[in-house]
Amino acid sequence: PVDQQNAFGEATVEWQTVAEVWASVAGISVRDYFAGQQSGVIVTHRIFIRAYPGLTHQHKLIWRERELQITSILERENRTVYEILAREDP
Repeated sequence: PVDQQNAFGEATVEWQTVAEVWASVAGISVRDYFAGQQSGVIVTHRIFIRAYPGLTHQHKLIWRERELQITSILERENRTVYEILAREDP
């Protein structure tokens, strides 16, 4: 996200593309979805990418024109792969 000002001087947030990477994206099963709701964390997708330094939960992912909000980033395979848990807001 990049903070900007519009013509009226109001603060707005615009999104800027940081990188395009290959990913493995899978939907979460219904059982996992409901288990996540009980813990207060809603997750709809599990994503695997190569480790990308600087990636945080403040970023969002675009997959097939769908916006996914990052809820968690887990390091896997000796920190060379990220497992990202994300949610798609309707």
